Amino acid sequence: MRKIALTAVSLFLVVFVGDSFSQSFVEGRVWGIWEREHSPYILLDDIHIPPDSTLRIMPGVEIIAAGHFAIYVDSAASLKALGTETDSIIFTASYTSLGHLGIRFMKSAPGCSLAYWRIEYGRANLTTYLDLSSKGGAIFCYFADPFITNCNLTNNSAMDGGGIYCYFSNPVILRNEITNNETYDGGGIFIFWSNPVVKDNIIANNRASYNGGGIYCNSSSPVIENNRIIGNAPFYYGGGIFCANSSLTIKNNIIKGNSSCLGAGIFLTQNSNATIANNLIYGNVSYCRGSGITCERSNPIVINNTICDNSAEIVGGGICFSGRSKPVLVNNILYNNRASSGNEIYLSYSESEGIASQCSLFVAYCAVDPTECGADNNAGIILWRNGNINMPPMFADSLYHLSPASPCIDAGVDSFFIPETEQTISAPETDLEQNPRPLGSAVDIGAFEFAPTFIQNAKQEVEPKTRLYAYPNPFNSSLKITLTIPETEQEPVAVYIFNLKGEKVFELSSSSGEWQPENNPGSGVYLVQAKIGNKRFVTKVVYAK
Repeated sequence: MRKIALTAVSLFLVVFVGDSFSQSFVEGRVWGIWEREHSPYILLDDIHIPPDSTLRIMPGVEIIAAGHFAIYVDSAASLKALGTETDSIIFTASYTSLGHLGIRFMKSAPGCSLAYWRIEYGRANLTTYLDLSSKGGAIFCYFADPFITNCNLTNNSAMDGGGIYCYFSNPVILRNEITNNETYDGGGIFIFWSNPVVKDNIIANNRASYNGGGIYCNSSSPVIENNRIIGNAPFYYGGGIFCANSSLTIKNNIIKGNSSCLGAGIFLTQNSNATIANNLIYGNVSYCRGSGITCERSNPIVINNTICDNSAEIVGGGICFSGRSKPVLVNNILYNNRASSGNEIYLSYSESEGIASQCSLFVAYCAVDPTECGADNNAGIILWRNGNINMPPMFADSLYHLSPASPCIDAGVDSFFIPETEQTISAPETDLEQNPRPLGSAVDIGAFEFAPTFIQNAKQEVEPKTRLYAYPNPFNSSLKITLTIPETEQEPVAVYIFNLKGEKVFELSSSSGEWQPENNPGSGVYLVQAKIGNKRFVTKVVYAK
């Protein structure tokens, strides 16, 4: 055995040559490079990356806290720790009940980055709420803007921000799995006076004793985009997202299976002016009101969302508004939501200093049954404007794609002027699956455009009226395929389905038909290929079992 001092601080390497085992004991001020061959690195105390220094951590390194210790990235210091998809960096604790204190960015230098980490058993101090050490179970950002991507933050806890805490910080939080964390507010992510980008994450099964099971946002302007926010549960408000006094964008998310007292999907309060667009909000459960969205004293723009199959025990199965809110609803589907009163939309009475605080709700080009909407006495008014349809949306599958016969197809509006507020509301340029809007003659109502992507072989010259359709996409039981061909086309037609290995898994006997996957082909991407003579058309489909 030999000990080698690696820096001027307490960092020692212990090597046991006989069994090819090595470990490094670290504490105090550290910088330089942590290599896999010297792993695991065992924290004997807090470590600090000092100002104007950089610590690089290589793929495959394991960090084990022997006590309740943290990795501090101090002012103007830098941490660059990039694992890989097959060789991640692990930060864990010897004693899981005691845990560690996470990674704490304290006015750190620009350019700090974490990729492919697994951070587990972070336990922020639970002694005093005002102490910053009580925030951020896995990652704490204080006037810092790290890039956090492809990380797995699980089984962490804090008073605020079980997974990530942001204070005057603008991190990029991209493609992470933030799951099974616990806190008072913000089970997954806590955002305060910050403007992060929260994109392409799975934020699931987090818990909060108070508000914001998935995300808690206060006095901030984040972009929350293309996330799967699933199964989160606070005790009070905002199962998926809680937002107070903020201007934020919530778009292209799937928000499902969350639960809370109010606003199981999204809860807005205190003059939060959100744009809520292209979201699929379904299967959320509220123990009081407003299961899909609850809005108090806020003025969101709610456009091109599909809000279905949510349930509230009292009022507003789909959406509930109160407290002088002035929301705008355009191009939305509200269907099959459930409550004791107001299955789809409900205006709830509230007052301020003994005076009724009335809502004014603007609804245009929405698929909603007015008889399933209601209001308390003196709660406000629903302004029914042009283009609303009172018909079932006719979904093609359990993922809420539109069927070919849906009345929502081409029934929306690209932009709409509201004279009462002098606003022009515009539909998003793409749908939830990034298909352009519109794909038909007009924008579709809801989160999804109907028509699938049409891909033409750029090397072939084809008739402009030839189209290959495959829908719904994604699908989970059967895929309908239609090839439209000009009458002048006389070449023989063949339609095949291939997996990404190039193996043929299905063949149609005509230009239209249906594929019901058999023999367990597996979820994933498949290619539908149509051949007309020497011309070829291809479209991608996703099979999601």
